Amino acid sequence: MSQISCVIQRFSFFLLLSFSLTYTLIACEQTKLAGKVTFPEKEYKEWQITQFNPDLNAEEKIKSTINTFFIAKYESWVKGILFDFDFLFDQTDVQAHEDYAYERGLMHYLLEGWKLIDDLLGISPGGIITYYP
Repeated sequence: MSQISCVIQRFSFFLLLSFSLTYTLIACEQTKLAGKVTFPEKEYKEWQITQFNPDLNAEEKIKSTINTFFIAKYESWVKGILFDFDFLFDQTDVQAHEDYAYERGLMHYLLEGWKLIDDLLGISPGGIITYYP
């Protein structure tokens, strides 16, 4: 009888361990990120200076982070390059990483569409609209 209970205990331990490992793997799975990115050195340095300034309060630092996010997105549009703004997100938090992956994917999609818009509209390289019969 004791051998049966020992087998049951081992089986239940194994079952519990396998469920916990499966859950951990699913919860920690990182979302695949779209596109190749360029790191925005200028924006990062400005953001770091603001974050490490002891004269600023928490609200001003949060405003700086939000401004840096939109500046990086704007610079991406202007230059036509996907900027990496992962330093603005907490990469250890699963939800924050998903939000970052969404924003990066959306920006990648929009930039690729913007690059191809001339081909879709039939605009020649000289800037003259070509009509096809």
